[in-house]
Amino acid sequence: MRTCALGCVGMVVVATAMAAETPLTVDLLRGHPIHHAASGKAGVVMAIAITGQNPTTDHGNPATVDLAGLCDDLRSAAGLALEVERDLLLEVVFVVPYKDMAVEGYYLPTDGATGPPRLLRGDGVARQALDGILAHAGVPPSVLDETGVEHEVSCELDRPVWQIRWEDVQSIGDAAPEAVIDRAAARFMALHKRVTRQVAKLAELEKMQLEERSISPAAASRHRP
Repeated sequence: MRTCALGCVGMVVVATAMAAETPLTVDLLRGHPIHHAASGKAGVVMAIAITGQNPTTDHGNPATVDLAGLCDDLRSAAGLALEVERDLLLEVVFVVPYKDMAVEGYYLPTDGATGPPRLLRGDGVARQALDGILAHAGVPPSVLDETGVEHEVSCELDRPVWQIRWEDVQSIGDAAPEAVIDRAAARFMALHKRVTRQVAKLAELEKMQLEERSISPAAASRHRP
């Protein structure tokens, strides 16, 4: 499952949802149906990308939601080092519900270094802390509690991108493969709606905070009884 999680940003975007004045963009990435006739299973593999501004390179107003910073918060909470063995740098952090909510770090060799990448497991992160980080990144914490699927949440340390990768493959039984695929796709689209609602909540909160900061002390004093 790591291959898609690292490469889904390059897939064709088939839908984009952005709430009014939201600091984040939700991209529904093109997945594909699965039908294994030999095993009698069918379903879908799909992904969602949540993208924000890069506070170091984007022009205009500073990023209101620092996705890369939240990824570093997740890294720190899991006790994952930024570098191991001097030649491996941490690139991506994963939350993997089907591995007992493991938080893992994906390390790649530095420029000029040789050797394979490594996937290292971090310390356990308290669920309350984990939920808080994900919610601020636009990921509904309830996503982690989904059952009957293999899914994971990933984020990058050097880019403001979080992803939800989703693989829902079920036994066909007496149903038609197309019906099983349609049910799996509908379940994923319901997840997509939950993500867009979470991002909209962040946008509304940001709007309220901006309005509060825009009230000058003098204006505020005029409204005092």
